[in-house]
Amino acid sequence: MSSEQTEQFVWAWLPGATSPVVCGTVWQEGSTHRFRYGRSYRENPHAIALFDMPLGDQPLQPPAGMTLHGALRDALPDAWGQHVILARLTGKSGQSGDAGDLTAVTYMRNSSSDRFGAIDFQDSANRYVARSQPATLDDLAGAALALDEGRPLPSGLDAALTHGTSVGGARPKATLADRTGSWIAKFSSSSDRGNAVVRYEALALRLAALAGVDTAEASLTTAAGRDALLVRRFDRTPSGARLMTVSGLTMLQLDEMAGRYATYPGLLDVLKGAARHPERVGEELFTRVAANIALGNTDDHARNHSALWDGQQLSLAPAYDIEPCRTPGWDANQALAYGRDGERTSSLATLIRVSATYDLDRKEAVAIVDRVIAAIRDNWDDTVDEVGLSKGQAESLYGSRVLNESTTEGLRTVTQAGWAGEGPVDGNGR
Repeated sequence: MSSEQTEQFVWAWLPGATSPVVCGTVWQEGSTHRFRYGRSYRENPHAIALFDMPLGDQPLQPPAGMTLHGALRDALPDAWGQHVILARLTGKSGQSGDAGDLTAVTYMRNSSSDRFGAIDFQDSANRYVARSQPATLDDLAGAALALDEGRPLPSGLDAALTHGTSVGGARPKATLADRTGSWIAKFSSSSDRGNAVVRYEALALRLAALAGVDTAEASLTTAAGRDALLVRRFDRTPSGARLMTVSGLTMLQLDEMAGRYATYPGLLDVLKGAARHPERVGEELFTRVAANIALGNTDDHARNHSALWDGQQLSLAPAYDIEPCRTPGWDANQALAYGRDGERTSSLATLIRVSATYDLDRKEAVAIVDRVIAAIRDNWDDTVDEVGLSKGQAESLYGSRVLNESTTEGLRTVTQAGWAGEGPVDGNGR
C-alpha cells in the first residue's frame, strides 16, 4: 500500500440546494474503491441515493468489472483535466506524461470543485473548502494552449483548467462562470488542422437543434486570438444549484475499458426504466442517432451522453458534443451500436430498419429522418454564415462529412412499404 492518501470525503448538493453536505467516504482497497454513506447523510430527510448506490450503512462495492462507482468516477477530471493535474504534480505535459501514473484519489484531491454534476471530494468531513480559481477567458485560452503544446503553465492558472467535468474527452477546455451562467469553454487544439474545429462543432450543434434534437445552448467567441465555443452547462441552474448527472457509461455500469460494449438500446432500456416520461425516450434517442449519422458525428461514445438524476428518475440531458468528425470516404460506423444486433453503420436507412427498437413504426421513423435531412439542407447556408465558415470550409464538410452520400443510400427503398433490401436511390437520397 502506498503512503499516499487513499481516502476522501464525498460531498453532494441535494436537489435545490446551493451548498453541499457531506455524503460519505470513498477509500481505496488495493485496485478497487469502496464507498459508505455517512450517518448524518442517511438521517437527512432530504438525502437522495447516488445513482446505483442504494442508501444504507454498509460499505458498497462498485459493480462487477469496475474499480470505482460510476457516480463517483463521473466527478473525476476527464482526460484533459487529468493532463493538467499530471503537469502540475509531475512536470510532465504535452505527450510526455501518462495519466495512469496517478491514482483516482489523487485526481479527486487535486481537481477543481467545479465538477460535472453535484459531487465534490474533500479531505474533511466537517468543513467544505471549494477549490476554484477565477480567470478570464483570454487567460484560460492562453493557458490551455501552453499545456497543449507542452509548455509550462502560467502561474496560478492550472487550477482553473482542472474543471472536473468528465464529458468531452481530451480537447482543451475550461469552466467559466459569468453573469449569464456557467459554461464549458472549448478551444481548438494544436493538433487540429486549422482553427475551424470549434466552428464545425458550433455548426453541428445548431443544425441538430433545428432538426429537433434537444441540444445545449452554445455560442462562438474568440479568446487570445483563438476560436472558442461556449457550451452552457446543463448540470447547473440559474440559482447556483448543482444537478446530479451521470454519464452513459455509468448508466450502463461499464468501466472505461469496456466502453465499446455500450449501445443506444442499452441506454434506451435504462432511461425507459427510470424516466419520468418513458414514452418519449425512444423518439428522443432515435432523433439524436439520426442527427449524429446525418451530421457525421461518429464520436458518439457513451461519455458523450448523460442523464440528470433526482434520486428516483433519469432524464436524458441535452446533447452537448456533436462534431462532424467522420472520415469523408464511403465507410463509417457510429461509436455506439444503435441496433440490438450490433448495427452501427452510419446509414439512415439501416437506422430506420431498426426503428421498432425505439417504439417507432416505419412511418414515424421516416418522418424523423426526413425532418433531420431537411433541417440540414434547408438551413445549411444560413448556419454556415452564422458560425463564420468560409466557402471552402463549408464545401469540405457538405457531402463528405455532413450528409455523406453513403448515409442516405437506400432511403428510397426503406421508405416504401416493407423492406426490400438496398436499392438505387436518386441524388437526394430519397
